[in-house]
Amino acid sequence: MDMDDEMDKLSREALARLATIDEDERRQLGYILTLLADCYGKGAKRMAVLVFRRGPEDLGIMGVNTNDMEAADMVREAADVMNFALTRDAPAKEMFN
Repeated sequence: MDMDDEMDKLSREALARLATIDEDERRQLGYILTLLADCYGKGAKRMAVLVFRRGPEDLGIMGVNTNDMEAADMVREAADVMNFALTRDAPAKEMFN
């Protein structure tokens, strides 16, 4: 199967799945697609996408318009921000757990 055929097949499969999603899921997907689209073309931004589904084969970091090291740095920064946000209002003893 050549690349065009493979992309056509993947597109058809994705469109079939998208036909079954509800309005909230469509809104969320639209937001994600907008963020991804910002990473291509003139004035492109950089993005790191963390892929995690329950199972070791579905874990990864994908850089969009960036290299693997920059993507890893972005994920590390995001982890620091999340840690701060989650512990900001926590009691002092929770800060050390």
